[in-house]
Formats: sequence, structure tokens, C-alpha cells
Amino acid sequence: MVNSVEIADASSFPRLAQRLFGDMRLRFARPEGPRRLISRELGDYRLSLVEAGAHVSDTHGVRRRSYDPDSLKVVVPISGSVHLERTGAMTRVAVGQACLYDPTEPYVLAASHDSVLLLLQMPRGLASLTPLESRQCFWRLGGDRGSLLADRLYQLLYSDESSGDIPFTDEIAALFGADSGPRSLTILRRRIEQFVRANLACPDLTIAMIANRMGCSPRYIHRAFESEASTPGDYIWEARLERARNRLTSSRQNGSISEVAFSVGFSSSSHFSRAFRARYEITPSELRRHAYRPDG
Repeated sequence: MVNSVEIADASSFPRLAQRLFGDMRLRFARPEGPRRLISRELGDYRLSLVEAGAHVSDTHGVRRRSYDPDSLKVVVPISGSVHLERTGAMTRVAVGQACLYDPTEPYVLAASHDSVLLLLQMPRGLASLTPLESRQCFWRLGGDRGSLLADRLYQLLYSDESSGDIPFTDEIAALFGADSGPRSLTILRRRIEQFVRANLACPDLTIAMIANRMGCSPRYIHRAFESEASTPGDYIWEARLERARNRLTSSRQNGSISEVAFSVGFSSSSHFSRAFRARYEITPSELRRHAYRPDG
């Protein structure tokens, strides 16, 4: 899986932008404004952060070359806002929003002030998204879904994670699909559960830690469990006790009760024993004795 990163400053910005995003007329309002481009491959995707002063990207009348990326694009402002015009329709995309569009039709993307934008390019063959099948000019996200996507992409840009490690296509499709609200939270909950199970031994497994790893706010972490009438704290608690129960009954497990407790994130064996008994109505020692008691 290739996850290379490319960085351009003011002098190399136009050249890298054209190579990554296709031929365009790129105009800046002033030569001294901020100009930086960071781009990262994420498997079949490319995620870029564009920091620039007021500028316009225009593909009208520009001849498409064979090496231009045949991809769908999502623009997500981190600061500032942009106006997107395509086939006679126009929309404004501000912080907390995102916009999906098909760049094969001529378009103009304009920022009237300094802005920081995230641009996600995704291969057409990977996307089965309802909005584009209906041939709309673009599809906007706002509210929780726009913020969730911004948080997720920003976290991906700087993390060691690759899109091959997560159901990334499902995440994007869920956010932009007709039933995107519930589906996006279901996908987030699945990612949280995977992360928790992989880190049960960490005694400092907190909601804040999980939110940082998921690239979203603690509020989204809690919302992901609302449909289950549960909380992320309850899930961590239950996962730890279930892992401990499996270890206590495993024929390959010879560690002490304290070692089992520490291996699933409890800081004391007495706390572990009380919690275990409250959950299973049997102590860890009693369960181990029952598990190895000879039949008959």
C-alpha cells in the first residue's frame, strides 16, 4: 500500500496542483498570500490539504489530458469558504460543510479570502453514490455529517492509518447516501469497537483517547452508541470483562488472576474481581476452578 506524501511551497504549488488535480487555470488574487499544498496517497484515494490566499481554479476551456485524474472530488473547508460553480449551478461550501462533485464537467472553484481546504479524490469505480447517479451537479453535506467528514479526513492526513485498513469507501458512501446519518454512525461505532478490542490492555483507554484516534469529537463517540441504548464506557467495560472471562476459561491460559486483570486494563485485582462478580455472579477464581473441574 503506497502512502507517499508530497509537499509544495509557493513556488512549486501550481505545478504540483496541476499534476494532482488535472489541468486548470489557477489564478491568485495577490502574489504574497499564503500558499502551501500537502498531498498524501491513501491506497486508491488521494487526500490533499490546500492552504492558499484568495484564488480561482477554472477548468472551462481547458483541454483534458490523458493523465488527468479520473476521480470524483470532495472539497471540505477547514477555514474560510469556497464557491463551486458547475454546469450553470453554484453552491457555497463553508466550514462544517462538504461538497462532492464530478470534475469531468467544467467547473470553477473560487475562494474570495484566505482558506484551508481538504480535497479528497476517489476513483470513480469505487463509488456507488446515489447523488451522482441522479446526475446532480454536486451534493452537499452540513451539520454533523460535514463536521464528521472534516474531522475524519484531517485525522487521516496526519495519521499512520491507510484507507486499506478501514472501510473508507463505506464511510464516504454512508455520509453522502440517502440514509447517511444512521449508516455513518454505524460505521463509526464499528471502528470504535475494533479499536477498543485492540487496546483493552491500556488502562488509560478513555473517550478522549478514542476520539483522538477516530479523528472526531467525544460527542460523536457517544452518539455512535445511542442506537444501541449504550455508551462507549459500557462497551469498554463489557469488552474487558468478556476478554477476561475467555482467558480464565482457556486451556492455554496459566497466568494468575492479577495477570489476567492487568492484561485487560484493570489496575487492581480486587477491583477486577468485584466487577467480574457483579457481571457474571461468580468470582474469577471460582470460574477458573469450574472450568478445569474434571467431569464426573
